Amino acid sequence: MVRALGLVFSARKLGNSYACVNYCLEKMTHEGFEAKLVCFCDYKIEPCNHCNYECFSERIRGTQESCPINDDLPKIYQEFENSDIVIFGIPTYVGHVPSLFRIFEERTLGIYGFGRHMNMLEGKTYGFIVPEQLLHSRRSHAQILWLQFSNNVDITEV
Repeated sequence: MVRALGLVFSARKLGNSYACVNYCLEKMTHEGFEAKLVCFCDYKIEPCNHCNYECFSERIRGTQESCPINDDLPKIYQEFENSDIVIFGIPTYVGHVPSLFRIFEERTLGIYGFGRHMNMLEGKTYGFIVPEQLLHSRRSHAQILWLQFSNNVDITEV
């Protein structure tokens, strides 16, 4: 069975990003997909801080060390790894992606290490839901996210 994962990075429990991702997952479930919704606001998630660069240890010290932060992010990465389809619900706040998304992005290297953090992205189908209001920006965050992912992973535009 094809597994779909919805990742909602909003700090608002039932905000627009949640509603949009949940709608997609409900439609996918109706079509026979196995679907799971993960709202980052329901988990203990911490940013990188006060470490000794354990994620870079192999390159700088020749030792293999792990991220010292003990939170729920590894559980979410496990869900990510076990999914075939990932739908990101990423709101914008004052023209920026939320800190929960930045933490997810930043901590990937610390949890997976060099090389492997890029491998976890390959072989999946991605969807991005980015509710935003364009005011003074020349590029939307949806466009920026698309560029970021398309530079790292072979993505076919549909």
